[in-house]
Amino acid sequence: MKATLSANPVSFPNDCIISAIYGGNKRLTFIQPGDKAWTYIDRERYTLIFDVIYYKGQIFAVDYWNGIIMVDLNTRVGENYDDDDFQHKTDDCLVFKVILQKINEEGWPEQVEVKSLDGDTLFLGDNHSVCVSASKWPGCQPNSIYYTDDYIDVKSHLPHGRRDIGIFNVENDSFGTHYILDPSHKHMPPSIWIVPIINGN
Repeated sequence: MKATLSANPVSFPNDCIISAIYGGNKRLTFIQPGDKAWTYIDRERYTLIFDVIYYKGQIFAVDYWNGIIMVDLNTRVGENYDDDDFQHKTDDCLVFKVILQKINEEGWPEQVEVKSLDGDTLFLGDNHSVCVSASKWPGCQPNSIYYTDDYIDVKSHLPHGRRDIGIFNVENDSFGTHYILDPSHKHMPPSIWIVPIINGN
């Protein structure tokens, strides 16, 4: 379903970890230099994984129930912190900051809702999720989430095609558009984000 890299494999060929969401039950796996096979993270316990990133030496994933899973790369163990007119459309977004240093009574890291991304911009979709500083990217709206349609079942989108794309402003809870679909695009697969390399990064 999705794969993400911990680093640029051209610049860091010996330090590039690949994390992936695979299979019908959307499970989590990863592989790193020197491994002869993929490492599968508790296939019975961790399912319906919807996103995965690499952050400060660890793999973090979020599941269907908004649980946060951290994979310790040393022990390789996961810890769960936690009709024609029919269309799937995003009508709200909630953004939470995960406080890894604060654990609640259930053993999960504290999650605090935020109304600002501190000037950053998030890009979400069916491929790698990306966070960038809007000040470094002309045209990016700060404190906003750019999203593309990630719903897999094509039949639910007929006859209009995939239409759930837009921009959500975290500060004022408003929606906007970043691309207007042409009717000829209705049979195309969902769009993905492409991140250009600047100065080798």
